[in-house]
Amino acid sequence: MTDNPNKNSKPLMTGFMKSTQLMEIDGCNRCQECMKWCPTFAVRQDRPEITPMYKNAKWRQLLSRQHSLRAKIFGPQPIDDDEMKVFTEEVYMCTTCGVCATVCEAGIKTVELWEAMRPNLVKRGDGPWGKQSFLPRLLTGDKNAYQGKQEDRLCWVPKDAKIEESGEIVYFAGCTAAYRQQALGVASVRILNKLGVDFAMLGKDEWCCASALVRTGQREVMAEHAVHNIDALKDRGAKTVLFACAGCLRNSAVDWPMWYEGYIPYKSMPLSAFLRDRIRNGEVEYKIPLNFCVTYHDPCHNGRHLMHVLGKDWAFEAPRECIRSIPGVMFKDMARNRELQRCCGAGDAGDGRVGVC
Repeated sequence: MTDNPNKNSKPLMTGFMKSTQLMEIDGCNRCQECMKWCPTFAVRQDRPEITPMYKNAKWRQLLSRQHSLRAKIFGPQPIDDDEMKVFTEEVYMCTTCGVCATVCEAGIKTVELWEAMRPNLVKRGDGPWGKQSFLPRLLTGDKNAYQGKQEDRLCWVPKDAKIEESGEIVYFAGCTAAYRQQALGVASVRILNKLGVDFAMLGKDEWCCASALVRTGQREVMAEHAVHNIDALKDRGAKTVLFACAGCLRNSAVDWPMWYEGYIPYKSMPLSAFLRDRIRNGEVEYKIPLNFCVTYHDPCHNGRHLMHVLGKDWAFEAPRECIRSIPGVMFKDMARNRELQRCCGAGDAGDGRVGVC
């Protein structure tokens, strides 16, 4: 009789899951509503296992082998490594967009569930997936995922821009605006200067928000970045921190506080909500009309992820009100919008993004 190659398999971890999340795994009533809305399944109809209903069922099955009453009495059953490899791929194909939570009849908080599932897979040695394993190394060394130099964080800022060293309002640009989409950072700074807003930036003291690490279950480096960024903002005297990046905003409002033990004196605010307040106060004067038909794509991180934290008004209505205020603009919503919008596919560093995009 040959030996079972999996008899010494590593146990399945549950340490990153709350007791309520363990109950949510049993709470799925298999109505299949999530399958109608899942953006990854929409482009991978051959892989129903990637949908929330199937992932929940598979995770419940795996846990039962290791932690059920039967397992306590007769011993846990070994977990096949090939089976875990396939399951890990299915878990990481999800973009964590959260539309499944919006339509879930059982009210399961799926984003939080997937993000608690992944670090357990990482701890066991199954995750992360693909090139995601390089992220901790990049963020530890370069403090950003683009391998940019910290001293170049503000290399894009126009020479005539006015930025304070400290102040109650701080603009957190984020890595993408600093190293890739610098036009976004320039536009944000120009608008704030035009409105006469006194604001500061962290410059080389700004580290990556580490959103991709939370989304992929690699939490160790995340804690260091969360504490550093909060302390840096406190040192600058921040009372309001503005974000044009949805991922940075989500991390600042939801994830950073979970790793920080002290008092956080500032509020995290989307730049669109801040500008809308100025528009309502009559502080914005448009000089040139834009005769375009314009739409708006709701980011998952700024929308579904935060609509129950910052409110639906900030999440969905503020950016639309800003756009509608521009003379000449004809605004038209997408067929799917607000809490039901379609994911862009790029928010979690996931391998499901290509087909979704």
